[in-house]
Amino acid sequence: MKKLIAILVVVIFATSLWAQAPKKMSYQAVIRDNNDNLVANQQIGLQIRILQGSVYGASVFVEVHTPTTNENGLASLMIGEGNVVYGGFDDIDWSNEEYFLEVQIDLTGGDNYAITTTSQFLSVPYAYHAKTAENVTGVVEVVETDPIFAESQAAKITEGHILNFAKLQDITGINTGDQDLSEYAMKTSVLTLNNTQEFIPNEDYEPATKKYVDENAVQYHIYKVGDFSHGGIVFWVDESGQHGLVCKKEDESENAVYWSEVAEATGAKGDGLYSGAMNSMLMTLYENNAPNEYPAGLCVGSSEVYGSLVYGGWYLPSKFELNLIYQNRLTINATSVANSGRVLSTDYYWTSTELDTDNAWVQDFSSFGGQLYWDKVASPSPARVRAIRRF
Repeated sequence: MKKLIAILVVVIFATSLWAQAPKKMSYQAVIRDNNDNLVANQQIGLQIRILQGSVYGASVFVEVHTPTTNENGLASLMIGEGNVVYGGFDDIDWSNEEYFLEVQIDLTGGDNYAITTTSQFLSVPYAYHAKTAENVTGVVEVVETDPIFAESQAAKITEGHILNFAKLQDITGINTGDQDLSEYAMKTSVLTLNNTQEFIPNEDYEPATKKYVDENAVQYHIYKVGDFSHGGIVFWVDESGQHGLVCKKEDESENAVYWSEVAEATGAKGDGLYSGAMNSMLMTLYENNAPNEYPAGLCVGSSEVYGSLVYGGWYLPSKFELNLIYQNRLTINATSVANSGRVLSTDYYWTSTELDTDNAWVQDFSSFGGQLYWDKVASPSPARVRAIRRF
């Protein structure tokens, strides 16, 4: 049941640019198994995702392929010609943001994707954006239409301002802070400050500074526990307030499940922030017979759709991550109910952290709140599953 896929060579390039900008990209990969043998002349399953903003960003385009490798283990396909699951390849605005390519693989040719690789698109796909130059002919008159520039003080600079600025060169002596600059002032009112006075930019004295402060003050959203964002409910944020972890607003299945199909040492011993992702990937390697019946497969194979965005990258939390959910369960429950979700059960929940070959850790979500280990396949009873992702 153990399967590892090594992708040794990945080549992505845009198709010919002779006449028009392309509508697809070529993708090639050499496939090897866990014994370093080429997977030759065999049909495999590939799911292509294009992610916006980061490796944890939302999917803007998803399609699937079932290519057959050649005698050298080389799989070739055209991104944009597969069976579309979500989005439109032609609708991607390559000039808008960074994009990343996520490839999920099923060695058997099905859709039980166990291995995921992610890489950033570099310069080549952005040749698509150059297609706009096809419509440029003759002499083009450039008219400033930038609304930010139009509203700035720079747009209001006159010849008189420039002449006054030139006069500043005539000021001599040491800058003691008490020179009389009223001759050069463009406003009738003068702002006086001292060490006991707080300076707050306003439209009268510093309109440009005020505009900068106002715009940048709202540029970054500071997240807090209980926010509903990025496909779920925030239950931890880092020092910047920009990144953290969210959990889904409901469990992955109606019924509790066992940790794995058989008792095997998976190597999923990671604990701490973000370690549940690697644990979950290792666990899925042992779920080949029923990937959607056990905790890791339920989480990894799921997604959340909000508006035009699809949020993937879900995984089973580690011991540490699940305990963070327990500590914030009341806040999480309130946000779940407010967004048509379900409160956390007071039963046991699985973590992705295993103890040994036979046992893995669970968390009691009753008022006791302790963590203990259960038998993976014959525990006192099955446990529940709540997926998380990072943002």
